[in-house]
Amino acid sequence: MNTKTSEALGRMFKHGLKLYVYPMIDEKTGKITTATQVEVAPNLRSLYQYLIDNRHIEEIGDYQKDFLRIYPPAVLDWRLSERFSTNLSTGGPGQTKGRRRKLGRDGAAGSGPDHQRA
Repeated sequence: MNTKTSEALGRMFKHGLKLYVYPMIDEKTGKITTATQVEVAPNLRSLYQYLIDNRHIEEIGDYQKDFLRIYPPAVLDWRLSERFSTNLSTGGPGQTKGRRRKLGRDGAAGSGPDHQRA
Protein backbone atom coordinates (compact mmCIF):
# COMPACT_ATOMS: atom_id res chain seq x y z
CA MET A 1 0.00 0.00 0.00
CA ASN A 2 1.38 3.41 -0.87
CA THR A 3 1.92 6.28 1.57
CA LYS A 4 -1.00 8.37 0.31
CA THR A 5 -3.42 5.48 0.80
CA SER A 6 -2.09 4.82 4.30
CA GLU A 7 -2.41 8.50 5.20
CA ALA A 8 -5.96 8.70 3.85
CA LEU A 9 -7.02 5.61 5.81
CA GLY A 10 -5.41 6.98 8.95
CA ARG A 11 -7.33 10.23 8.62
CA MET A 12 -10.62 8.42 8.00
CA PHE A 13 -10.42 6.15 11.02
CA LYS A 14 -8.74 8.65 13.37
CA HIS A 15 -12.04 10.22 14.41
CA GLY A 16 -14.00 7.04 15.08
CA LEU A 17 -15.22 6.13 11.60
CA LYS A 18 -16.87 2.71 11.51
CA LEU A 19 -17.81 0.55 8.57
CA TYR A 20 -20.88 -1.58 9.13
CA VAL A 21 -20.59 -4.45 6.68
CA TYR A 22 -23.58 -6.45 5.47
CA PRO A 23 -22.82 -10.08 4.54
CA MET A 24 -22.69 -11.12 0.89
CA ILE A 25 -23.98 -14.25 -0.76
CA ASP A 26 -22.34 -16.31 -3.48
CA GLU A 27 -25.03 -16.54 -6.16
CA LYS A 28 -23.84 -19.96 -7.36
CA THR A 29 -23.34 -21.77 -4.06
CA GLY A 30 -25.56 -19.78 -1.68
CA LYS A 31 -22.64 -19.48 0.76
CA ILE A 32 -22.82 -16.39 2.96
CA THR A 33 -19.58 -14.51 3.64
CA THR A 34 -19.25 -12.04 6.50
CA ALA A 35 -16.68 -9.29 7.12
CA THR A 36 -14.50 -11.61 9.20
CA GLN A 37 -14.58 -14.36 6.57
CA VAL A 38 -13.79 -12.34 3.45
CA GLU A 39 -10.57 -13.07 1.54
CA VAL A 40 -8.19 -10.11 1.83
CA ALA A 41 -5.08 -9.53 -0.29
CA PRO A 42 -1.93 -10.66 1.52
CA ASN A 43 -0.45 -7.15 1.71
CA LEU A 44 -3.61 -5.83 3.40
CA ARG A 45 -4.35 -8.65 5.85
CA SER A 46 -2.66 -7.06 8.86
CA LEU A 47 -4.37 -3.69 8.25
CA TYR A 48 -7.73 -5.38 7.78
CA GLN A 49 -7.28 -7.45 10.93
CA TYR A 50 -6.31 -4.29 12.85
CA LEU A 51 -9.55 -2.61 11.70
CA ILE A 52 -11.60 -5.66 12.73
CA ASP A 53 -9.83 -6.01 16.10
CA ASN A 54 -10.31 -2.34 16.93
CA ARG A 55 -13.96 -2.40 15.87
CA HIS A 56 -13.57 0.00 12.95
CA ILE A 57 -15.19 -2.69 10.81
CA GLU A 58 -18.31 -4.27 12.28
CA GLU A 59 -20.25 -7.11 10.75
CA ILE A 60 -24.00 -6.81 10.67
CA GLY A 61 -25.15 -10.04 12.27
CA ASP A 62 -28.91 -9.46 12.36
CA TYR A 63 -29.50 -9.38 8.61
CA GLN A 64 -32.33 -10.33 6.27
CA LYS A 65 -31.23 -13.22 4.06
CA ASP A 66 -33.67 -12.09 1.35
CA PHE A 67 -31.84 -8.75 1.09
CA LEU A 68 -28.51 -10.39 0.20
CA ARG A 69 -29.52 -10.60 -3.45
CA ILE A 70 -30.21 -6.86 -3.73
CA TYR A 71 -27.23 -5.03 -5.20
CA PRO A 72 -26.58 -1.25 -5.03
CA PRO A 73 -26.24 -0.70 -8.81
CA ALA A 74 -29.64 -2.30 -9.39
CA VAL A 75 -31.24 -0.10 -6.72
CA LEU A 76 -29.61 3.00 -8.15
CA ASP A 77 -30.81 2.13 -11.67
CA TRP A 78 -34.31 1.56 -10.32
CA ARG A 79 -34.31 4.85 -8.35
CA LEU A 80 -33.06 6.82 -11.34
CA SER A 81 -35.67 5.31 -13.66
CA GLU A 82 -38.41 5.99 -11.06
CA ARG A 83 -37.31 9.61 -10.69
CA PHE A 84 -37.19 10.08 -14.45
CA SER A 85 -40.61 8.55 -15.09
CA THR A 86 -42.11 10.54 -12.19
CA ASN A 87 -40.72 13.75 -13.65
CA LEU A 88 -42.17 12.95 -17.06
CA SER A 89 -45.62 12.22 -15.72
CA THR A 90 -45.86 15.00 -13.13
CA GLY A 91 -43.95 17.78 -14.81
CA GLY A 92 -41.46 17.71 -11.92
CA PRO A 93 -37.87 18.91 -12.03
CA GLY A 94 -36.46 18.90 -15.52
CA GLN A 95 -39.79 19.74 -17.12
CA THR A 96 -40.87 22.91 -18.89
CA LYS A 97 -44.51 23.08 -19.96
CA GLY A 98 -44.73 19.31 -20.52
CA ARG A 99 -41.46 19.10 -22.47
CA ARG A 100 -38.13 17.76 -21.28
CA ARG A 101 -35.46 20.42 -21.04
CA LYS A 102 -32.50 19.80 -23.28
CA LEU A 103 -29.02 19.99 -21.84
CA GLY A 104 -26.41 22.06 -23.61
CA ARG A 105 -22.81 21.07 -24.13
CA ASP A 106 -21.92 22.40 -20.69
CA GLY A 107 -24.66 20.25 -19.09
CA ALA A 108 -26.70 23.25 -17.97
CA ALA A 109 -30.44 22.85 -18.29
CA GLY A 110 -32.01 25.17 -20.80
CA SER A 111 -28.84 25.89 -22.73
CA GLY A 112 -29.58 23.52 -25.60
CA PRO A 113 -30.48 24.76 -29.07
CA ASP A 114 -34.18 23.94 -28.74
CA HIS A 115 -34.66 25.59 -25.34
CA GLN A 116 -37.74 27.79 -25.14
CA ARG A 117 -38.19 30.23 -22.30
CA ALA A 118 -41.33 29.67 -20.25
